[in-house]
Amino acid sequence: MALHGEVAEWVLGGVTAGHRGRGVYPRLMVGAERAAAQAGASRLIVSTQVQNLPVRRFYARLGMTPLSAFLTVHAVRSDRSATR
Repeated sequence: MALHGEVAEWVLGGVTAGHRGRGVYPRLMVGAERAAAQAGASRLIVSTQVQNLPVRRFYARLGMTPLSAFLTVHAVRSDRSATR
């Protein structure tokens, strides 16, 4: 989590498949909110992929609302000069 003045930002949190459905992520969120407040943040921004509907619904249940949406593209370039 990063602190930017009074705004705390959590970029990509997650739980491994074997631990899903056990309440781990809700506990992480409670801890993140608590840590943000203790650090002096009045606001917590959490990032996720726009197409991740389950986590977006979870955030909505916590009372969070969407702030903005971005499309992230991961590109990999093969360095073919190493094979010549």
